[in-house]
Amino acid sequence: MNIQNISLKSEPLRADSIRIPAELRSYLRAEARKNTRSYSGEVVHRLEASRQADQQHTQQKGQQP
Repeated sequence: MNIQNISLKSEPLRADSIRIPAELRSYLRAEARKNTRSYSGEVVHRLEASRQADQQHTQQKGQQP
């Protein structure tokens, strides 16, 4: 899934609650404003980017002799 094509409205959503340190929350809110995304959209965007990086790393690892 390309993170550029993610729409929060395209998939079923479930509210979730996690504890985030205040400094990180402030940073994510500022980044969301800078990237013209909602706070939730910014968090989802970053989590999806991390997931894709993990998948790519796993695929590359599997291709090594």
